[in-house]
Amino acid sequence: MDPQLPGQSASSGTAGIIAISCTPEATPGVLRRVPSMLMDPTSPLAVRWRYLPRLLPWLWRFIQSAQPNRVEKISIALASLSSHAREAYDVLLKQTNATDLIRSDGWLKVFRTEKAFKQSLTEQELMSRRGLSIDVLNSEHIRQLEPALAPIFSRGLLLRDSAFVPNPGRLIEIFTSDFLERGGKLQRETALKLEPSETTHKVVTDRSTYDFDVIVLCAGAWSASLARQLKISVPLDTERGYHLTLPQSNPNLKRPVLMADHYFVLAPMDDGLRLTSAAEMAGLEAPPDFTLPYRLLPLAKEALPSLVPTVHNSWLGFRPSMPDSTPIIGQAIDTSSVYFAFGHGHLGLTHGPITGRIISDLIANRDPGLNMFPFRVDR
Repeated sequence: MDPQLPGQSASSGTAGIIAISCTPEATPGVLRRVPSMLMDPTSPLAVRWRYLPRLLPWLWRFIQSAQPNRVEKISIALASLSSHAREAYDVLLKQTNATDLIRSDGWLKVFRTEKAFKQSLTEQELMSRRGLSIDVLNSEHIRQLEPALAPIFSRGLLLRDSAFVPNPGRLIEIFTSDFLERGGKLQRETALKLEPSETTHKVVTDRSTYDFDVIVLCAGAWSASLARQLKISVPLDTERGYHLTLPQSNPNLKRPVLMADHYFVLAPMDDGLRLTSAAEMAGLEAPPDFTLPYRLLPLAKEALPSLVPTVHNSWLGFRPSMPDSTPIIGQAIDTSSVYFAFGHGHLGLTHGPITGRIISDLIANRDPGLNMFPFRVDR
């Protein structure tokens, strides 16, 4: 049940990276950089000041999550989820004959300054402790991997375990078609109210009322308001992500590349070169501010000299983000036949299939194969 077609929301507008990652957004280093980020118009973080009072509880939890012992525990949880991401994808890809829609060349992070590279040491150390593959590159290695980049990057990181989907919208369409062919139903309606009971559960939409034996609440950035109807408060907020679509450059990039000094990605999608910006904290209702990604165009041109800064289209999506970067996956409190699956933040495309598999395992009373304690709703 979704008011939009599958793939039209946040997943279709991503940089297309299946990021096998274990690093939370909140770390001690990130907190130290937040004040300077808020003053820099090209930084990866923007806050609408009118929204700040509503954001404060989320920010307080974000700060708490940056404590070193919390970062370590969160990293272990994220790694456990990410370690199953590709196998969950492989099942769906083989089932739908869509293996050609994913590339396994990893993705690249490049650094112009030694200062920016040193800021990535926490990520490198966490990935190393979790057993994830990461290659440290010099300028020559970067040139060999991505000759289209300007020779201005002194260091780089290649995340080999990650993959790339150059058309995530198309991939989701294929998965949806397979779901419908196997007897699934898609209702393009907006869920307004949940009414659980001991027998069946009612879902009231803008068009009708339905009875279900089991409900899975996976409404992305809109999940918190529905959870409150079950008397469950979750610290979910929204990181608004923008992208611009530009003409493919010639020569073009071979894989997504993160410009780490300013934290934006250039990704060679099927429909053009996609420039994605990081995060704006402004909730679900504020109008778009496309000046944020447009400010990055000069920096993108510096990084990729062949880039033609002509914008074909612009886009805004809403990431459902938990302050500890850890999604909520599992049963609702005291409601055994209502399940939650939301809050994946920047890793929704990565963790979508494995989350679906876990939820199906839980509903069927099967062992999901990983420790679900870190993902509980009442953590």
